[in-house]
Amino acid sequence: MRIFLKNTDNAGRRRVRDKENNKPLDLTDDLQKQEKLDQTIEELARDLEKERDKRKEERFGWILVVVILFDAYIFTLMPSATGPFVIGTFELAGLIFLAEKMGIQGAAEIFDKIASTFKGTDT
Repeated sequence: MRIFLKNTDNAGRRRVRDKENNKPLDLTDDLQKQEKLDQTIEELARDLEKERDKRKEERFGWILVVVILFDAYIFTLMPSATGPFVIGTFELAGLIFLAEKMGIQGAAEIFDKIASTFKGTDT
């Protein structure tokens, strides 16, 4: 087991020494290890962010599927077309908000285009 001691040399500078060999330690290896560790941490942070984005997209996809299935069932029970239109409009607004909140840019753009066709303008 190595124990590191701090000693001073003749000029009063502190040096890190290995207790077993009583020689100054080469800190360049430590710097290289630290740089490699920093790179690994950055890679893991990027991988974590990608995984979070994938989970958000999957979660949004499931919410969208549930909304579509719910609409398919409920709209068949409604006697007029006005109810589904109003409900669909509110759901579309909610899905646009949810897509923007979850950071799903592709879905937000698609919903915005759908909403703009109902308004009669093109964005």
